[in-house]
Amino acid sequence: MRRPDRPRPIVALLAGAALAAACGGSGEGTPDAPASGDGGEDAATLDDAAGGDGPGPDAATGCGAVVPPLADLGGTEGLAIAADGTIYYSQQGAVGRWVPGGAAVDQWVTLPGTTTVWGLALDPSGALYVGTPGGGGRLWRIDTTAATPTATTHLMDAGSANGVTVGPDGAVYYSHFNATGHVYRVASAGARTQVTTTPITQPNGVLFDADGTLLVASYATGGGVLRLTLDAGAETARTTALAGAVAMAGNIDGLARDAQGRLYVTNNSGGRVLRFGAAQAGVFGAREELLMGVSAAANMAFGRGALACTDLYVTSSGALRRLDAGATGVP
Repeated sequence: MRRPDRPRPIVALLAGAALAAACGGSGEGTPDAPASGDGGEDAATLDDAAGGDGPGPDAATGCGAVVPPLADLGGTEGLAIAADGTIYYSQQGAVGRWVPGGAAVDQWVTLPGTTTVWGLALDPSGALYVGTPGGGGRLWRIDTTAATPTATTHLMDAGSANGVTVGPDGAVYYSHFNATGHVYRVASAGARTQVTTTPITQPNGVLFDADGTLLVASYATGGGVLRLTLDAGAETARTTALAGAVAMAGNIDGLARDAQGRLYVTNNSGGRVLRFGAAQAGVFGAREELLMGVSAAANMAFGRGALACTDLYVTSSGALRRLDAGATGVP
């Protein structure tokens, strides 16, 4: 579908034509469990969004208007988008890749001995980090610039490695979803330190805010989003990033932010994509419901490069959806 000449309403959504069931859905508490069926859609505009040509990145903005073939990028929960618009997405025991102008390759790089694949994160050098919870857990590293990319172990015995992000210090941070409930920092291969001083109930999505604090989603029902102040990669203070008045039922999963400082949150069991106003004194503002009825809404990433930088991509029950957020995202 062509992008219109004028902004669409904030709830405009283009969905994948099919919800691929293989390895789909969030199911954080029970790895490998299939996702539940869709809970229905609200009045948002839905379309097959089969993908198509569009202008490449504009020289002034660095953003294009290419639409990925969303129906071909199925069976996913983890998501990362490179500076040129290449999409990396989790698969059963593998990572898939779609390069703008090309075809989706589901088993682009396999992860030996794994089934469930959760969080993905890219660093500026092109290294892709992948969290997998099974078999003691592992954090993988893939050099996406290599002629023949392969997955190497970045950290063994990572536990239920779930949300993954790269910090401003270049280290990899990830949440241990089950058991310990801690967030960890991996400065180099095999070198893990604990970030959190006390456990967080089912930590899920992790994201650095513009001020260098680390946002952590607590997946437990109504768990909210916590803001961690760090010193040398260790927690020194913890506050609530969402005011009590905007606390929500459901399981908070993915996090994203835009250039205006607003926070985007997926409510996994509640089936919502939410946005909160720019933070004042460390607390995000008023809540907006961008979309309802999004089955197992999980990870998110804003478009970059050949893709529109105002498009927010959301994984949902194994499908990939595109939401026009009306604001430029921050990688």
